Amino acid sequence: MAGDRVVLECSPPKGRPEPTVSWRKDRQKVELNSRVTIDTRGNLIFKSVEASDTGSYVCIATNPVGQKKTKAVRLKVTGMLTVLFLILILFCLINTAPIIDFKYLYNKFMNEIKMI
Repeated sequence: MAGDRVVLECSPPKGRPEPTVSWRKDRQKVELNSRVTIDTRGNLIFKSVEASDTGSYVCIATNPVGQKKTKAVRLKVTGMLTVLFLILILFCLINTAPIIDFKYLYNKFMNEIKMI
């Protein structure tokens, strides 16, 4: 779900020299930033996924001897759950002597109206 932390795991082969790890999304190099990083084991870490992160990911380990790729992994990010609250305050004008002030609060979830 959007906003969640996600880790895509990669287990690159051991080699000499040690392979460097990179990731591709939909055949394009993944741009790393403060939100998307690669840890010391080669895992791709999303601190907070976004809908634009949806796609097919491949881990690539490379050294002078060659290159190894993982099978593609599909990441699908669904939307965030948004909860909206509604506070309705009704003001009523009543001509009385002396002046009386009424305020009501409607609680949608409890289906009640309270005088405050």
